[in-house]
Amino acid sequence: MSERNPQDEETPEPQPPRGPQDAHSDDPEGALKKERERMLGIIVVGVVVVVALIAFVIYPRFLQPVQQRAAANLRGGPVAAAQDHYSAAIERIGQSDFNGAMRELDSAVELDGEEPLYRLLRAIVAVQLDRYSKALDDLDTVIANDPTIADAYGLRANVHLLQGDHDAALADAGQAISLEPDSAHRYLTRAKIYQDMGEYERALDDADEAILLDPTQPESYRVRAYLSIKVGACLAALADANVVTEMVPGLSGAYLARIAAYLALEQYENAIADATLEINLAPEVSYGYNARAWAYAKAGEYAKALEDANRSIQLDDECAECYDTRSLAQLGLGNLNAAESDADRALQLSDQASWAYVGRAKVFLAKERLDAALADANAAAESRPNDRDVFSIRAQIFRAMGRTSEANRDEARKEALSC
Repeated sequence: MSERNPQDEETPEPQPPRGPQDAHSDDPEGALKKERERMLGIIVVGVVVVVALIAFVIYPRFLQPVQQRAAANLRGGPVAAAQDHYSAAIERIGQSDFNGAMRELDSAVELDGEEPLYRLLRAIVAVQLDRYSKALDDLDTVIANDPTIADAYGLRANVHLLQGDHDAALADAGQAISLEPDSAHRYLTRAKIYQDMGEYERALDDADEAILLDPTQPESYRVRAYLSIKVGACLAALADANVVTEMVPGLSGAYLARIAAYLALEQYENAIADATLEINLAPEVSYGYNARAWAYAKAGEYAKALEDANRSIQLDDECAECYDTRSLAQLGLGNLNAAESDADRALQLSDQASWAYVGRAKVFLAKERLDAALADANAAAESRPNDRDVFSIRAQIFRAMGRTSEANRDEARKEALSC
């Protein structure tokens, strides 16, 4: 497939923890992702969860009305008290004390339920605490009271995305765009929804639009880099990943997209070098070790891959991608039972993500449990019908089953999406 033309590399926003983005075995993007959304900082799949960042993006939009109302309240009374609780919530967020922030925001809303800012921020904190229903209740209230607040639709789109409700997420993302058609991050939100749906070309169109509207945000380039890998445009992906590393060279997470591009281009030494940079930047965080483990595994250095995968799991024993990577390393070393155990754990922790099914399908194929392998590959295909990695493993399974025509079909699809 022909390369997409990368945008001019002038200047590129960090974002991240919890949020959707697909990880995956044999999928460089998935292998490198710290959990889909737990990495507070610049580079991760992020959707709603850059709590402090989003809070301060929303804050200026409502600051003046809040101040005016506080002044009208003669710097006393419930309005001023609510603002004090809001300020305290911001401080607690900076300390990663989300339960404390929730308590402060509960008080702010109780004192001044008409101020949308408090509910918007409370919704963000609720997402951090996995309280999606509470987040939706607040966002529904904000929208019911004022259907012109684009931030509320954007945030609600992200919550729907985290719950896997793509139709609702797209509807809200579209409404946010209609309210703010010149806002880059509105298009980036929709790009991430399409990405989670496996609609990579549509996602790329929105990522292109986000960069056209604002070429200064590294998150847009990061997302477009991963999407370019998905459609087989790996040189364009590398160009976008380089933009990210040039803009935030000393920030942990900045090299992950470039690692993914190097892996897709089979430049394993470069991938290992960048993963080592990540480890040096954040030695007590799992994703650097996981990235290097994946690169070692792809290079056939399974013992080194296992060592790094073990380290990543020591640092974060709930990192689904880390178990998926260790499964691949164990598979390469011939430890099939250990590989299956890790694949099962990855599937459990990832809430049955498509990439985890692909990882386990590889183990079942190695064990010659072909029916089980095909079942897992088909399960992955249901949610990722345009994913090259699904075609790759399923083609291998079909060939092992003697189903040549089906194997040839999937191999052709995989090749059309390969770099």
